[in-house]
Amino acid sequence: MIASKFARGAVLLVGLGIALAACSAPNHAGDQVSPHGADAIVHASIGAGLPWVQFADGHTAVSTDAGVTWRALHAPQAPAPGASIAMAGRTLTVAALSATALTVQRSSDGGASWTNETHELSQAADSANVVASADGRQVAVAATLPGSSGSTDGHATLLVGPANGRLTERDTPGTAEVAWSGQQLLMPGGPLRSRLYLSSDEGQSWAAQPVAGPVAPEHDVAPDQPVFGTPVSLGGAAVVPVTSYAGAQATAVLYRTVDGVRFEQLGELALGDGDIGPGVSLAASPYGADAVVVADPFSTELHVFAGGRQTSVAGKGLPGPVDSLSFQSATDGLAQVTVAGCAHGKTDCTEELRVYRTSDGGASWQRTTP
Repeated sequence: MIASKFARGAVLLVGLGIALAACSAPNHAGDQVSPHGADAIVHASIGAGLPWVQFADGHTAVSTDAGVTWRALHAPQAPAPGASIAMAGRTLTVAALSATALTVQRSSDGGASWTNETHELSQAADSANVVASADGRQVAVAATLPGSSGSTDGHATLLVGPANGRLTERDTPGTAEVAWSGQQLLMPGGPLRSRLYLSSDEGQSWAAQPVAGPVAPEHDVAPDQPVFGTPVSLGGAAVVPVTSYAGAQATAVLYRTVDGVRFEQLGELALGDGDIGPGVSLAASPYGADAVVVADPFSTELHVFAGGRQTSVAGKGLPGPVDSLSFQSATDGLAQVTVAGCAHGKTDCTEELRVYRTSDGGASWQRTTP
């Protein structure tokens, strides 16, 4: 998933029912903002990895079927903010953060038992991402450290290794928003996310790639320099969103790559002249086997890119632009939306995280909660 929000981003869990208690069927709640109850969503990851939500009372639920059902997660430690839960083959991986410790929790029996692997960080992290390779044999776990966004030297901790083996810490040149393209790793980074880095050796070495023109400089990057969004893994390939600027006009261009070296343009989307600041990226997701869907930053509309063609769906039922997307297929998907509301005019204002599901490719959506 690309989870960054615009401002001034189908592997089923085999045997999940062994130890994860099933939650209720989808609850299509009303539209009132009520974020103070025990069932209010305080954290969510609807993007890369396994979709999950965490509630005010502390319990966490995951979905393997695009929100049709949700199941309670009973990992020893709660998942970290971010796309911190993923499947690699039969292994469920959950990344947790506590002070300066990054703990990688794994279960190969549906949550009945867990193994833990803890790595000490240089400082407390903000979030963590877990991504599995397309063949399920490898995983990469990345922790976002304070100040990493827009930095030139990274400030992200990366662990790479076998899905069921010891992970090795690697130096990173970019952010923690890493993704697999086949057996290669892709990572945006540099000032204002103006570079895309490639590693073909599990993070041992990295090289900046010329995707949408020459590689950006390491320093003094112009504010309107093209911005790399989080790469979207698409089977053995990846799609990289690049946002470029021409005055007040912003445009997103999608590039597809198999080897991380050669890039072909998949599509282009005009983003209008709204309040878009530099250094931000799109919310996007795989959409079936060979397509990508991108959320419009100013409306509920979604744009699908497949086979050199673009189609749009209205997103009926969504209360506003989505923060992140996760499609299990070209029909079934989830979206996270932040809804703001005020109890008395412009006072007592709150924000509520909501999750919506679709079964018709994004044309219509219904709210879903465990």
